Amino acid sequence: MSGNGTNKLITMLAHNANGDRASVAFKIATGALAKGMQVAVFLTSDGVELGRAGACRHVHVEPFPKLAQMIEEFIAQGGEIWTCTHCFGHRNMRIDETVEGSEVTDGERLIE
Repeated sequence: MSGNGTNKLITMLAHNANGDRASVAFKIATGALAKGMQVAVFLTSDGVELGRAGACRHVHVEPFPKLAQMIEEFIAQGGEIWTCTHCFGHRNMRIDETVEGSEVTDGERLIE
């Protein structure tokens, strides 16, 4: 997410697929993409579980679409998913089990 004068949005998500928090975050993030913004979702704490491939396939909180579908659409429309390096490591996650298109990175990325 670089650019001069570009509208940017970073949503920080510290909750996994329980409840509607993740669905709301991805709904807002995808809406911002539709408005022409550059958007990233930063997964931290329990939220890094959303970066695990297949972790959301059974999550569906009405009235939202299925969470896995929302994440796929977000990435397909140019959204970025950043997963906290430290939280990722703390949960012994592996790069080969992450959602395609996501990136494991540290908090410095937020400052950029």
